[in-house]
Amino acid sequence: MATITRINGRLNTTLLGEAVAIELDISKEEGARAVQAVLDVITRAVVAGHPVAVTNFGTWAPVHRPARIARSPITGEPVAVPARQELTFRMSDRLREHVAAEDPATATIRKHPKTTKATV
Repeated sequence: MATITRINGRLNTTLLGEAVAIELDISKEEGARAVQAVLDVITRAVVAGHPVAVTNFGTWAPVHRPARIARSPITGEPVAVPARQELTFRMSDRLREHVAAEDPATATIRKHPKTTKATV
């Protein structure tokens, strides 16, 4: 059974790697490599224009913002805003429920175990 890691503050990449290492009972170096690999794969997918969906967590999706003319809030003059790629994140309902509950001890995105059907 994996150890549940308690997070006490801001979680950066290094601390995330250490937490993964504790959860998986592996070395800190292996945990850091695992985190870096996941982040690299997500990055390559969204840069290539593909959404990345993690069940019970959320979806990262690249979004194209077309060029437009905006107004300067100070002068009121028109300003050309170039087209650009952005990234959106939409959290899943399950993650949203955990965030609302504010109970880190029970927060997980693991699937619920399958139940056996009762036979009559």
